[in-house]
Parts: sequence; C-alpha cells; structure tokens
Amino acid sequence: MGCFSYICPECKHPICSDSFSGEHCILMLVEDGKVLEWMQGEYDSYGRTFSMDATAYKTKANGLKGVTSSYEWSVMDWGDIVDLHYNDDSYSGISAYHSKCFDGDMENVTVSDDDPEQGWESYRFPTEGIHGHGTTIKVKPSGHSRRTSELCQGV
Repeated sequence: MGCFSYICPECKHPICSDSFSGEHCILMLVEDGKVLEWMQGEYDSYGRTFSMDATAYKTKANGLKGVTSSYEWSVMDWGDIVDLHYNDDSYSGISAYHSKCFDGDMENVTVSDDDPEQGWESYRFPTEGIHGHGTTIKVKPSGHSRRTSELCQGV
C-alpha cells in the first residue's frame, strides 16, 4: 500500500506529509463513534504519526535525523483497521484532524474522508508540537478552551 492521507473535517484541507516530516495532527481510531486509541504528532503518510526525539529536523537533506519510528496502533491489527475504515460506516475507522483544528471533542467521532492527493500537497500547518500516544479516551475535555496538547501531558 502506498502513501495515503485524510481530509481534516474542520478546515477541509488534507493532512500532509512527505514521509520525512508531516503536518501536526491527531489521529483517532474509532469504532461506533467511540475513540479506542489516539496518537498525536507529525503525520507519517501511512495512517500513523512519527515517534521522535527532541532533535530538530525538517528536510530530506537532513535525512531522518530526529525520527526514530512511527507509533503503532495497539488495540487492533493494521489489517483490521483498514477493514474498519473502508466498511462504509461513518463512525468506524480513522478520524484525523490538524492539531490546531481539533477542539477536544471525542464523542460521536466520525471517520475522516480520504485525500485523493495522498497528502502530497503544500503544508498549511506547522509541524512543531507535542508528540504523544494514548488509549481508550472516554470523555471529552471540559470546555472548548482546553486543547489537545493538554491531553498529551504525561504521555
């Protein structure tokens, strides 16, 4: 399977990556509108976010300096995630938001549309931010002022 990406449901722009860096996003694996697991960081072009150290990088010329790997989904095998995402159920699959677009609502989450350009477009959002991975989020943060980055503290 080649590179792929999603359309952010808030701003309607793709979540872009060149497989070396990517726009900062939050990805949620959802089933029946409930978040089973989430990850946040730079999109890696393959339905995950990069897991990185604090070393700065941003270009192909720098190689993968700073990138150690990508987070893996842990609650379900990748093949099952693909089947879940492509089952014509708008409440089961992967939901993807640019981190700056995400309001923290993790209730009745819908699946994001696929980007026909596979995320290979000009970046509109910064790639810097907090990286994290979490499981079984059950409630949304109180109020819209609490941002996703607060959810990642201590991860």
